Amino acid sequence: AVVSTQSGHYGRGVSCKKSSICFFWKDCWEMNVCDRKFEFNYRTFKTADIPYEHTVIRGKPCPNFLSPEVVLKLKEFEFRDGDVVVGSYQKSGSIILRVMLHLFFGLDPYDDHFHWMEVDGNTVKESAHVAGRRLFRTHLPLSWLPNSTGKDVTYLFVYPYEESFPLSLYGSAAFEKTNFEGDWDVFYRLWMEDKLFYGSFYEHLEAWLSDTRRNVWVWMLKNDAVDMTTVIAAYDKVMGKCETASSKKAKAVEKATAFLKEQNPMVIWKTSLEKKLLEKGLLGLPATQRDKIMEKRNKYQKYF
Repeated sequence: AVVSTQSGHYGRGVSCKKSSICFFWKDCWEMNVCDRKFEFNYRTFKTADIPYEHTVIRGKPCPNFLSPEVVLKLKEFEFRDGDVVVGSYQKSGSIILRVMLHLFFGLDPYDDHFHWMEVDGNTVKESAHVAGRRLFRTHLPLSWLPNSTGKDVTYLFVYPYEESFPLSLYGSAAFEKTNFEGDWDVFYRLWMEDKLFYGSFYEHLEAWLSDTRRNVWVWMLKNDAVDMTTVIAAYDKVMGKCETASSKKAKAVEKATAFLKEQNPMVIWKTSLEKKLLEKGLLGLPATQRDKIMEKRNKYQKYF
């Protein structure tokens, strides 16, 4: 049964004063300072079974800032040759990869050029007027994205390697803005029962990692450090190995590596996250829960 509903309200800020869409500004994360809001014309729900504010799309609970109409209309969107799509589950660390791509393409990393496909329908419409290569990001299940058959589209998927990822998601802004009712034990139950965003986290990853039609390149985030080898691998995938010995590549890789060492968005994010977890009385995963999470994860080991 529905415990509460909301309708026609305004979205919780997904963009900020310093960037068209929140990127990695520290003050935005800590202060949630936003000046642009999206108006919602659909209902969000909170049920006894799923005690956080969500909307339902294709039978799955989804973040409360997603419009079913916008998501379903994505199927009408047409990719172009050269488009780049960065996919990830929420709070997986895709920011680092997006920063690298900005620097590769000579774009300002403080001005997000990625069109967030599922959030604001206008961003996808506006992309039609962008000449040349377009950049997209998404947290959606792969099967919900537009068909790219016959198009030269580069897909990059960020896989959160850390065993403590569920704890990171629990402490993140992703759930702070859903009026989540419950403590870590409630969240842990939802994780194990596949009742978080998009249903099963592992099935979400499996769909991206096992797809053979789109040639998805997986970038595994093992830690906060970004070395030159990682940057080169990303460059080769997006820009093409034909530039392996070019001075253009060398400069781009050097610039990206230096920038991320000096201003690593994940370090800023984790500092804020650790503070939030401490406030919630959590220092790490209890051993028994960690073992059960890893046991569940290992069922998909061939993909991870």
